[in-house]
Amino acid sequence: MQDEIILDLLTYWENLRAGRIVPARSDIDPREIKSALDHTFILEQCPSCTTRFRLAGIKMCDLLGMELRGMPAHAVIAPEFRDQFNAQLADVMGAPKIVELHLSGEISGDRQINARMLLLPMHDKNDAITRVLGCLSLQGNLKRAPIRFDITDVKTTRIVAGQSATPLQGFAEPSVGFEHAPTQVFKCINGDGGERKTPNQSAGRSHLRLVKDD
Repeated sequence: MQDEIILDLLTYWENLRAGRIVPARSDIDPREIKSALDHTFILEQCPSCTTRFRLAGIKMCDLLGMELRGMPAHAVIAPEFRDQFNAQLADVMGAPKIVELHLSGEISGDRQINARMLLLPMHDKNDAITRVLGCLSLQGNLKRAPIRFDITDVKTTRIVAGQSATPLQGFAEPSVGFEHAPTQVFKCINGDGGERKTPNQSAGRSHLRLVKDD
């Protein structure tokens, strides 16, 4: 199931791209990614602040036990790995590139839970690449929140206009050195379209709604 989440979102992004360098944020239709929606998020790069969650599915909010909208994108990453994570975000939007992060977090004593995070660049209404479509796929069950992840591996894929950038069996290009990154904004909502106050208030399956105000 976790692999399907990654592959479904990657394939959807590739279809939207349709040979362009990146798709537009306005192209995103949540109805087309139902299988990954609860695990999906959108990040926004802000010129005067850190990159932040703009939208976030319920499974993402569950990681910290709270709504992620407006929080820094590195909130789910362990402090000692945040510079590395921010550098990867900068590379996603600046190169641009597809980035896959392999993550590991402690959930109870010595127990570890692994996850994969996919980061995909998008452009805004001004054709600037300031958005990131992503998802996080847990390889196990989250027993408690909050949890923050170490980065154990990074894989990248270079994007070329007119060519498919979707290596479905993994990303071939190794990560290069890290630089300090810019910064990005998101939202957690219920499946009925209402804003979700806390992750535990919703009894049903939650979904994302895209707000076209960028």
